[in-house]
Amino acid sequence: MVAPSRRDQRVTSFRKTPIPADLADRHINITANARTVMEKRYLRRGEDGQPIETEQEMFWRVAYHVALAERTLGGDDEQVEFWARKFFDLLTNLAFFPNSPTFTGAGTPLGQLAACFVLAIEDDMGRTGSGIFETLRHAALIQQTGGGNGFSFSRLRPAGALVRSSNGTATGPVGFLRVYDQAFGEIAQGGCLTPDTLVFTEKGLLRLDEIVRQRRPGWQAHELTVSTDEGTRRSRQAYNNGIAPVLKVTTDAGLHLSGTHNHKVKILTENGPVWRRFDELEPGDAILVKLNEHRGETQSLRRPEEQADQDLAAALSPILDEEMAFFLGYMGSAGFIAPSANDHRFGVTVAADSDLIDEIPASMQRLFGPEVSIYQHAVDDDAAITFSIDSKTIKDYLILNGLDTVAHTEAQVPRLVRMSPRSVVAAFLRGLFEAESATSHHYPQISSPSKRLVDEVAVMVIGLGCPVRIAGVDHGETRHWTLEIHSPAGLNTWQANIGTVSSSRYAAWTDSEPHTQRSRLAIPQSAPVTAAPSTHARPAYPTIAHSEPIAGDDGYGYTQPIDDLWAVRVVTIEAAGEALTLDIEVDNNHTYLANGLVTHNSRRGANMAVLRVDHPDIREFIKCKTDENSITNFNISVGITDEFMTAVEEGTTFNLRFDGDVWETVDARELFGMIVKHAHHNGEPGVLFLDHANAENPVPNLYEIEATNPCGEQFLGPFENCCLGAVNLSQHTTENGAVDWDRLAESIATSTRFLDDVVTANAYVPAIPELRDSAERVRRIGLGIMGLADMMYAAGVRYGAPEGQEFASQVTEFLRYHAMKTSVELAEERGPFLAIKGSRYDPDNLQWTPPQPLLEHETSWGRPALDWAAIEEGIRQHGIRNGAQTTIAPTGTIATVSGCEGYGCEPVFALAYKRYVNTNAGNANERIALQYTSPLFAKALRRANLSEQQIDEIVREVNKTGSCQAVPDLPDNIRRVFVTAGDITAEEHIRMQAAMQANIDNAISKTCNFPSTATLDDVAQAYELGWHLGCKGLTVYVTGSREKVVLETDATRAERGKSQHEQSKAEAQPLPLFNEKKKPRPRRLPGKTYRSETPAGTTYITINENGYGEGQPFEVFMQTAKAGSEIAAVSEAMGRLISLILRIASPVSPRDRVKEVIRQLGGIGGGRQLGFGPNRIASLPDGIAQVLQEYLEESDDGYEEDELTAYQAAHQIPLNLNDPDTPSAATPVGDLCPECGNTTLIREEGCLHCYTCGYSEC
Repeated sequence: MVAPSRRDQRVTSFRKTPIPADLADRHINITANARTVMEKRYLRRGEDGQPIETEQEMFWRVAYHVALAERTLGGDDEQVEFWARKFFDLLTNLAFFPNSPTFTGAGTPLGQLAACFVLAIEDDMGRTGSGIFETLRHAALIQQTGGGNGFSFSRLRPAGALVRSSNGTATGPVGFLRVYDQAFGEIAQGGCLTPDTLVFTEKGLLRLDEIVRQRRPGWQAHELTVSTDEGTRRSRQAYNNGIAPVLKVTTDAGLHLSGTHNHKVKILTENGPVWRRFDELEPGDAILVKLNEHRGETQSLRRPEEQADQDLAAALSPILDEEMAFFLGYMGSAGFIAPSANDHRFGVTVAADSDLIDEIPASMQRLFGPEVSIYQHAVDDDAAITFSIDSKTIKDYLILNGLDTVAHTEAQVPRLVRMSPRSVVAAFLRGLFEAESATSHHYPQISSPSKRLVDEVAVMVIGLGCPVRIAGVDHGETRHWTLEIHSPAGLNTWQANIGTVSSSRYAAWTDSEPHTQRSRLAIPQSAPVTAAPSTHARPAYPTIAHSEPIAGDDGYGYTQPIDDLWAVRVVTIEAAGEALTLDIEVDNNHTYLANGLVTHNSRRGANMAVLRVDHPDIREFIKCKTDENSITNFNISVGITDEFMTAVEEGTTFNLRFDGDVWETVDARELFGMIVKHAHHNGEPGVLFLDHANAENPVPNLYEIEATNPCGEQFLGPFENCCLGAVNLSQHTTENGAVDWDRLAESIATSTRFLDDVVTANAYVPAIPELRDSAERVRRIGLGIMGLADMMYAAGVRYGAPEGQEFASQVTEFLRYHAMKTSVELAEERGPFLAIKGSRYDPDNLQWTPPQPLLEHETSWGRPALDWAAIEEGIRQHGIRNGAQTTIAPTGTIATVSGCEGYGCEPVFALAYKRYVNTNAGNANERIALQYTSPLFAKALRRANLSEQQIDEIVREVNKTGSCQAVPDLPDNIRRVFVTAGDITAEEHIRMQAAMQANIDNAISKTCNFPSTATLDDVAQAYELGWHLGCKGLTVYVTGSREKVVLETDATRAERGKSQHEQSKAEAQPLPLFNEKKKPRPRRLPGKTYRSETPAGTTYITINENGYGEGQPFEVFMQTAKAGSEIAAVSEAMGRLISLILRIASPVSPRDRVKEVIRQLGGIGGGRQLGFGPNRIASLPDGIAQVLQEYLEESDDGYEEDELTAYQAAHQIPLNLNDPDTPSAATPVGDLCPECGNTTLIREEGCLHCYTCGYSEC
């Protein structure tokens, strides 16, 4: 292997795995779109936010670190190298991909290769390791590593049951589900910080309360790029944790951070960096600070309207440039602005001996116009001169843009300055230091009575690369705060990045030599980290050395900064009362910089709750998510039994039991109807057929299967995990479309060994040893497939037809056979799974039998014969290595990267469509439309000897719907084979799933799609058919079923009927005519503009008021960015209708009319949503309703925060409203992707995936 380069060894939380030279240039045959997705999702990144590894190095990292398990399992270095290369070939040939956590976790410090786990919940409050709250603790630790959890609440006694130990009554499963849900709202977020915390983003240095909406609790969708200690990462969600107790952590550098007790910072230790909670910090801990991370954008400035001197207003600068920033910095330290509304003066004071005595007034003249009069008068016995301007227009201009900060105890850095580019920030700092500064041992220093100003300046200086120190100094009865640049490296960076103007009296700073013995430098005495090749690579951060610090003459002893890393020592950790706490979620490394310190982010984990259908509380469980805001961190599923389904078929009663006692007898069909009704309403609860799952439970002697992972395809025992991967069937066909069975067998064998190595290589969660113990006890793996639809296209087989069902059955039987064959061979080499004694695979009492196809195999498709008797004999001789071998799991991102047209076992969603990409990564407005046509469909058209003109016409027709079924002049054999998801009936979906399920020992993640016209009976029949055919679970989706509709009870129906009857008896009232004139619109109206992320794209909503100071809404404008023309038209239409409602003469107040609009629009749903809980945005109308509600709440409370008018918003926020390349109404089938904006977001595999960018909600 080659040694890493010097660049590769730069400081980062990730150390590259050296790749053998002969593999470094391996060609990987993926599309440009797949390469983009892979780079975005899987390649590790350095501090600059750019990939630190190539795609070849990424694949080698995964292959090598998984192959290291060969050594642990008894192999030598030669065997590790051999299998690492085999795995590398498997991956780079796109023949097999593991699940995403293996790509992102292998060879990294975390080492977590599994996405989800199942945890048991016993009816116990603390006596057992799986008690209610001990399980909650385990779940919290798993979620911190990015894992999700599945739980069965079936063992908890019903609500109201007697608790003898306390003589009280039980809370019940749903009660504790709500406890878990609320706890995960806290656990998932991982701690929060106070609103004044400063965060480095692509848009500049922002306070958390400028990122997170303070009046909306819980999760909030947004799009932002933030700085981390590994470069930039995307943030897509924020979290409002509400009021919570906070701690304040203060450091020896004067930097501080306030947040919840469980918020984490990264500290240096003897073993490298570790995360530590606020309440676990101790004085002396070294917290990491990342320097030089400021980014920003040029800020536009608003000119005041309706001024007497319009010529002067027009001459004012429309942008915040360096000269303006220098003046603002100078004014922030030595300036004034008259507080009285009738006094229009502002100005600055300059020392008489300053070389800027001529430059300052000249600059003011350039900034504010040559016609402006500048007044001057001497102060302090001619020691200084004050230059002032008396102009209402210019004063209004400064105030309007928030640039009126001057020297006082509440001074702060203007927001627009914080958001500006580095050069503008540096100019502001030059002005600030120039106005009132001193030199301490050759280092620049400022002093201010405003603690907030000094704190903000400190973070800005850190953002430009300079370590600082803050200290409080008493001046008589007042306290001033000093900020000093520290360390020789800090001074060098100051000189390079900030500096002084050439005429400055402090120009000596630019060439001074610091007093190094008095320097407080960046990183305490440190030593590099090295890692043994057999362990997970540890981060290349410095560590705190064991040796004594190097001391200078005065006792200081520090080394120089290392690649912009700095460490500050904790001095105090003290309670700071209660405060609003906020946070953000960051992709990949879940880290961001808060006040420059490296901190952990908020996270939300996925969870599944299961309750058996015979539990006494089942009806409350079924209804618990009717109000979609009540339980926001869980999917729910009902565990269905054969006894229940038999009672449904026979129309008999059914007993609800707990602990052997019958609590209630119910009508089985009525209970089944309740399940169907809620599933039809919004897809929840799902159904799991528990008896079918337990029939193939490999270890019934250890446990009964009760729950699945959050996606629903993996039935697991307590503490077991998802170890998943998929063979890419699209890579296993010949040029003429035949299945390459020999190559497929080889890929299955190598993939099975790969996943068995993953069981050993996974780091799991060290704090929960049961996770590794359970994984190694049964060694479950889940080898699946992707690209089944591709293989069927190539073979000329129609998906969903009887021939397609047989083909899928033959492929999955072949998969199961060769996975088991390899597992038996591994058992001979390594030994069987530890719990094989007493299992279904016990060689001394073998209970396992080969799978039986659901339908006869009448066509071979050239498949070799399968010798199941040899498998049985092998198990009797050697056992089997893996207690479970196969599953079909969601494959969203890995299918996109590997180039599959069909995800998992799903049909293709569209044969042709347009997708949109940015031609300029820095400008979202520059987009072009790219035609996508299924390569297999295009190949079939060419083979049919159609002309190019005919092919173009066919593709144009297919673009309209994604399907070719209605296209004229298409050869019948192509029309028959090339079906898409919308062409397949619900029954065909279920029969395809059942045909595959017969051969898969775990479950299948697949969506049974219904049209919007589907009835309750349609859904009920689907469940019954799935149960009869042996499915282990079923996910149904009725198009448009996410709309929030209140489910009626008999009581509410009767009450509604009564009120309607009474209303019909009332005398009809005359209605006003609709042709009344609208209220006239004044020329100028004040207003507020809101930005809202909705499933239809980013929407800007402007609400203008009547202008009479009464807070009454007058009109509403809406524009939707990154959306198709139809979406833009719909948003404009809604705005016009709402405005019409507000302007029609009526005795109903405008605010009450807005409330009625909110009632009508709120909760309307589409095919997908953003956010969870109170922040769930179900659709564009629902997002508009939430903004209108926010507007009412703000104005009700006398909200005083500065808001943007429509004019101001248009000058402050870049919009993309008239993009000619936005998707058209003809774009087929898909919904809008929240990440790339394309209409290629498809619900399949029980999840939402984007075919363009690989986005997945699983």
